[in-house]
Order: sequence, then structure tokens, then C-alpha cells
Amino acid sequence: MKLTQHDAPEDLLRIIEPLLLANESENNLFLGLLIQYTHHPEQQEDDHFWFSIEDTGEILLAGWRTPPFPFGIWAPETGYEPALQCFVEFLKEKNKEVPGVVARKNVADTFSRMAHNEFKLETFFTMEQGLYECREVDESLLGSGSIRLASLGDLELLTDWVIAFYIDVLNTKPLRSETREKLETEISAGMYYLYEIDGHPVSTAANARPMKNGITVNMVYTPDHQRSNGYATACVAQLTQKLLKEGWKFTALYTDLNNPTSNSIYKKIGYRWVTESAEHRFKPQPRV
Repeated sequence: MKLTQHDAPEDLLRIIEPLLLANESENNLFLGLLIQYTHHPEQQEDDHFWFSIEDTGEILLAGWRTPPFPFGIWAPETGYEPALQCFVEFLKEKNKEVPGVVARKNVADTFSRMAHNEFKLETFFTMEQGLYECREVDESLLGSGSIRLASLGDLELLTDWVIAFYIDVLNTKPLRSETREKLETEISAGMYYLYEIDGHPVSTAANARPMKNGITVNMVYTPDHQRSNGYATACVAQLTQKLLKEGWKFTALYTDLNNPTSNSIYKKIGYRWVTESAEHRFKPQPRV
């Protein structure tokens, strides 16, 4: 069993793309990031980490880390435990920071148990997520408002909303300067949309990580005082329909499984269950 670090994401994409495309919706995060950094190498940073573990030519595990985010891990349906242990031993040998993991639920949970045992880590945040895909939208949920592409004139508003999203959903508060800088790039790239009622923005959603056949909808947010009006439903429905009409075969979307309301809403829009994912964040530990 051999672990290989890949300096360039395209090197890993070349060998793992067929495996990821076999379940494109499920692998949207990994596949989308590999494609993004392959097509935009200027975004690649020195601390980005891409790896694969192989045995007799078969890929048993693969993943990435783009700090400050946790490790992401892909694994086959079964038989991944020895490769996960190999990865944990590599992290220990190289004295790597282990801030957390995001993966299919059974893989994330197994890695988390191994990390707790090997590094004496404690989990401070866990999110169990449902992964859905949509190929057709229920047009009765498009709402009475309309979406428009966000512009740089919306930068301050979206910065406020994205910070609030991270606080609400991920239990963390990003720096405003970093959030604003990232949003400036993403707005310029045409990723963010605003849902408006009578010309006033009331909700937002973004598209991200285009793949071969699909694209992801994320960053769905409605400020507190505008909630319970169906604005997020209409925003997601309209953006999803727009992306499908542009030629994408499907859109993928993650939900917080502890929020039954949003899961129910997305199902009504036309999103169908794919799999369960989990993210575990660990308390920082001093490294020697």
C-alpha cells in the first residue's frame, strides 16, 4: 500500500476521474475542486494537499486539504479501513495538523474514531449532511420574485450575509476582510445570485464547482427578518431551473440533516436523496 502526494491536482484528476464520475453527484465536492484547481492553477497554494493511496494499481483512498478547511476523503463503498489507517499513520509520521474531516458519513465517522485514538483529538463540531441532486424543478415553487446575478455593488450586503451564514450553519465567524476578498472574486466570476421582491434583495444562493455533467448550488441564506416567507425556496428553485436550462444535467446540494424544514423544502423543489455526508471538526492540539 503506497501513499502518493500529488503536487498538481491535474495529476490526481487524471487517475481518479473515472471513479468519481461513476457517482458524480456524490463526489461533487472532490471532483469540483480538482477541476477548479486544474483549470485555474493560479489559485493553487503551497499548502494545498492532494493525495491517493494505491495497492497493486487500485486506488483505495484519495483526498485533499485546502487550508483552513479540513481534510476531504474519498473511499470506495467497502474495504477502505486499511487505507484509512495508512493515511492516519502518514499524518502522524509527517506531524500534520488534523483539523477535521469531511466525507461520506461512514468514512468520516471511521476516520474520526481513528484520529481520536491516534492523536487524542476531541470533536467540537459535527454536521450531518444530506446530499441531494435535482434534474427537474417543480415550477409551482418559483415564487413571485425574481433572481438576478449579483454585482460588486452588492459586495457589502453579501459579506454581511455570508458571515451570518457561517455563524448560523458552521458555528464559526470568518474574518470580514478575508470574506470580502473571496466574495469579490466569486461575484466577479458570476457565482452569486440574489432573489428580490419588488427590487429588494431578500435571499441569496450561489452556484459552485462545475463538473462534467452537473454543478452545485450552495450558500443558501435568508436573513432572520425575511425568513418564513418562502424566499429561500423560490431562490433555490429559480437558480436550479436556470442552471438546468443552461444545459447542466443536474444540480447537487448539501443540507443540514438537523434542519428538517430545509430538507423538506428541497425535496418539494425536486431534489432527490443521494447519500449522507458528515463533517467533523477537532479541537486544535499542540504539535511537537
